[in-house]
Amino acid sequence: MTTLEPTELGARARMIRRRRGLSREVTAGLAGISPSRLARLEDGRRGFHRWALLEDLATALGCSVTDLTGQPYLPADRAGADALATLPDITASLYDTSLDDVPDVPARPVQELVSWAARANEHCDRIAPQRIRNDPLARDLLLTLGLRARRQAAETGSLRNRFGVAR
Repeated sequence: MTTLEPTELGARARMIRRRRGLSREVTAGLAGISPSRLARLEDGRRGFHRWALLEDLATALGCSVTDLTGQPYLPADRAGADALATLPDITASLYDTSLDDVPDVPARPVQELVSWAARANEHCDRIAPQRIRNDPLARDLLLTLGLRARRQAAETGSLRNRFGVAR
């Protein structure tokens, strides 16, 4: 299942829990285990012998199993693999660049940047539904945002009608 030692995995779980500001009791309750069992898992006295336990703890911590284990994962498709392959170059570029650097290439035309942004958005539109289906937090967030957008649109429409403002 996982090649990490129980102490390493438990330490990662504790670190993520503390960064999220969650108590051991709350996290254990969300994961469906007792606080004492979570303490033993975090201390490395108990191992993560079931995949479901890893999934439950990751869900309780608001992260993925990959975040919890720290292990790489296989992308779902070729587009995802291509996207992951670009990350090391982007990261290196960001670390090697400062605001004081003089550009060594001319600025790109705005139309070119707009077309790149459009292509990136198309890619996100294809990939996002798969990820949203698998992530309950993302589903809840999008549902909340959609409800807020509908409410704002309704309020804006009623204000327009009330004050006789044309669109």
